Amino acid sequence: MSDTNRVALRYVEESTTGSVPATPNWETMCITGAPALAAVPQTVVSEKIRSDRQISDLILVGTEAGGETPSELAFGTADGLLEGAYSNRFQSRVNRLNNKGATQITAATASAFTVTDESDTVVVDDILRGEGFAVAGNNAFHIVDGVPTNTSFPSATAEVEASPPAAATLHVVGRRSAAGDLDFTAGSPSTLASTILDFTTLDLQVGDWVKLAGFITNPVNNGYFRISILTANLLTFDREPTGVVTENPVGTVDVYMGERLINGTELISFSLEEVFNDHSPITFHYLRGMHVDGFEWTADAQAVVTSQFTFLGFNAFFSDAIDPATEESTDGAGRITGSVTLPVPSGQVLNSSSNVARIARGGVTIAGKNFVLQATMAIANNLRRRNAVGSLGAVSVGQGEFSVTGALQTYFDDKSLAQDVINNTETSYDTIFQDDTAHTTLFDMPRIKFSEGSPEVPGKNDDVTINLQYQAILDETLGYTANLMRFHGVQ
Repeated sequence: MSDTNRVALRYVEESTTGSVPATPNWETMCITGAPALAAVPQTVVSEKIRSDRQISDLILVGTEAGGETPSELAFGTADGLLEGAYSNRFQSRVNRLNNKGATQITAATASAFTVTDESDTVVVDDILRGEGFAVAGNNAFHIVDGVPTNTSFPSATAEVEASPPAAATLHVVGRRSAAGDLDFTAGSPSTLASTILDFTTLDLQVGDWVKLAGFITNPVNNGYFRISILTANLLTFDREPTGVVTENPVGTVDVYMGERLINGTELISFSLEEVFNDHSPITFHYLRGMHVDGFEWTADAQAVVTSQFTFLGFNAFFSDAIDPATEESTDGAGRITGSVTLPVPSGQVLNSSSNVARIARGGVTIAGKNFVLQATMAIANNLRRRNAVGSLGAVSVGQGEFSVTGALQTYFDDKSLAQDVINNTETSYDTIFQDDTAHTTLFDMPRIKFSEGSPEVPGKNDDVTINLQYQAILDETLGYTANLMRFHGVQ
């Protein structure tokens, strides 16, 4: 017998579709189950006629590998798979990581972090977020305050640590302005102006969100803003917190920047490794040529935010002994040779109460009356298997239309949402999740329409609600349907 609590599921991106990479670095998936992850045999009953009226054979004609992996939404626990879902890559900002199979942060002194040369460097006033260090003081936000190089990130707040552990990471998360340099003007639209800081040097683009911090007189300005116009000395916003106020602070202001992931056309494949650790010998289940056909998340009132990936792929096999050259069963070791299991992601599971920073329609937070009971988002890539004579599994995978749909169920306390449905009103929808350790995941659909939804009266002694269904559509100006932004740290 086998226990579910002894099952592990991991993934690695394939360099050649349908083949497990040599010496793979496996990333652990934080799952709540894998009920349908398998290679489903496609069989045909023999048409042979027998005089005794019995069936002579059940013939295997193919396999369809894939399935679903339910989980709980948490920052940084499935970034590679999210790239598969969006068919694109996260924007990359300067970082050094020890948790991806290589040591890139080699030491810390009282004045700098010593890192490997990755042909990129930070600049003065960059904000670094340190995490996973053994020395608590290095797990903080650090300002680059000296002359940096590719191998040294100076900061007076760094603390001595001779050998940072495998979990240690450093990310550039923002830029600190000079004192008195940034001025915020509330209006239609609101703007952030500078005289020293050149915003075009921050690797931002129209449609990106930034988080501002440092406004003391009017803390409401310390929020998330979406850029509509970007010039060297002026950011113009089309999305902002409610109630922002003009302020010209005399101190510094921090501009926190995320890493964008917008929908694209790159077809990314993965190998999955399912491990049954309580078998003797341990059983390994490998699924190859797996593509992310779907991704979804659901936030119900007073609940954990759940998520799910759906895979479609080539083939799969079980083994407790594998020849690494042929990936077929032998009498040797059970796991693929050279496999490395990377540190298990430690992102906090998000809840729908304290971890929801914003749910907004048309740039305005949904609150006050039509409080949200449920919010969902679902990506469908409409993939298809390409089968061929001479192959038991698929030989390739075709891409279909990128579709984003979802639901928004609220209390029905005014007509505004119902009117959007009737009028086929074009609007937008964004949701911001922020965990207790200052990580942010932001889902933005800049252009949606509601496909259905009307007031529902379930019976006496109950609440009238409206259950809206939406369809995201291409924003012609921005050039995409959906944008996911991850912030490795904000203050």
